[in-house]
Amino acid sequence: MTEWINACKTGGPTTCNFDYSGALAETVLLGNVAYRTGERLTWDSQLLRPVNCPKADHFIQHQYRKGWRIGGDAKTARLSAKEPSVMRP
Repeated sequence: MTEWINACKTGGPTTCNFDYSGALAETVLLGNVAYRTGERLTWDSQLLRPVNCPKADHFIQHQYRKGWRIGGDAKTARLSAKEPSVMRP
């Protein structure tokens, strides 16, 4: 926690930065979607959607509750991966 507070105060890096943890969280959540659909997923990180599993759309939310939003445009919210990711159940 001290490391995080120091990073907030100084603008320095942390060992748990969002470049790493954001991609990790997305991978874990997509693994859950693959498990729940029982199908292999191919994820398009540019469009933020599965390209081969319509059943997965039910589990992926793009609408936020009142008062919550993502700032910026979709380009700032996507991963930097250039190829679709494949998730297996």
